[in-house]
Amino acid sequence: MTVNVPKVNPGDLIAASSWNLVVDTLVSLQDQIDAIGVVTPAPTGKKPVITSTEPTPDVPAGSTLTIHGQNFEVPAILNTVTLGGAPLGDFVGAGTDQLLNVVIPGDIPGPLPQTKELLLTTTGGDAKANVHVVAAVVPLVGAIVIKNSSGSLPAPKVGDTLDFQFTLDANAVNLEEQYRLHVEFSNAVGATTDKWQQGTSYVGVDSEQTVSVNPTQTVTVGVNVTVPTAAKSVDMTVWAISLHHDPGSSSNHLAVPITIGDAGPPADPSIHLTFGSNASPFIHSQNYTGAVSGTGLAVGYGTNPVVTINLGVDHDGTYVVDAHVENADATMWALTGLPKEVPFSVGQPAQGVHFNLHLVPAQAVSGTDVTRFFMLTATRRESTGVGQISNFFRFPIGGF
Repeated sequence: MTVNVPKVNPGDLIAASSWNLVVDTLVSLQDQIDAIGVVTPAPTGKKPVITSTEPTPDVPAGSTLTIHGQNFEVPAILNTVTLGGAPLGDFVGAGTDQLLNVVIPGDIPGPLPQTKELLLTTTGGDAKANVHVVAAVVPLVGAIVIKNSSGSLPAPKVGDTLDFQFTLDANAVNLEEQYRLHVEFSNAVGATTDKWQQGTSYVGVDSEQTVSVNPTQTVTVGVNVTVPTAAKSVDMTVWAISLHHDPGSSSNHLAVPITIGDAGPPADPSIHLTFGSNASPFIHSQNYTGAVSGTGLAVGYGTNPVVTINLGVDHDGTYVVDAHVENADATMWALTGLPKEVPFSVGQPAQGVHFNLHLVPAQAVSGTDVTRFFMLTATRRESTGVGQISNFFRFPIGGF
């Protein structure tokens, strides 16, 4: 038996399919060891019959082919199986007289797809079937990143249409993929969220709000939002969902607060702000119902933990990082360690910006909802000739 387990290099991600191949190979070897010395009944002389194969109609190279039928030899290695004349000897499991599992090589010669003859030979004769072999299925790996590239939009009024632009970056994804652009509104004041949703349209995507993104390039799409009557503010969240419904390949949730009469902070995608590691067990990921970003921070009463936010930039310069708790009661939230200046050079790994977020009093107040939104901003101190560049990161915080 040939053991064909691909080698990996340090730092490589091991796919589930590769690990399953190792497990299947070990099981097959153990079955063959167990079969040593076992007395096999004399062949019946009955001719083998193949009734069906799986998967169907296509069999990806490198996958396991299941053969159903009758009068197979037991254990599996007593059968001779070829595909297009090439022997297949990597059996998975011992098999039965009605079922065999055999591995299709990943290096099938010739262009794919193509139909090849499957020939199974026993002491009783031969059985044949046609198998349509297709290229190996390459799993989607990596996550797409969505960035707000709208720049500074004018302060909106009722009836205005806000033209947002978002950049979809798939450099970390290994395959071209279709994504569904999704916009959701929450925490609406003055007008209901459905009114905001009704006034939303998409630019640069198809009628199903889907867009194709290639790893070698970035794609910019637009979201046009019309401010409904009586609206005062709303939280908009934008993200791109992989059409394979792979949560690991879908984008981050990008929070965009909209306040009528307020231009809001500028959002330049050359500044990247993300959650960093947290140096205290008192802070942990926490989902809040209706939260803009879906994930926030929970802070214990009376604790004074260190929070870390990762800052990365695409332009050299010194960046001023500042933050505040929106609609905060000064007697309950204390923020120290910001503002802070951070010098940065292009190509430098993202730096962790540390600060302390303290929730008082020491004892939780029964029945008090302390969930708030935390707004972190990073602004380039030097002039760029095209106006000041800045970005923000907004997420919910709360006490537990």
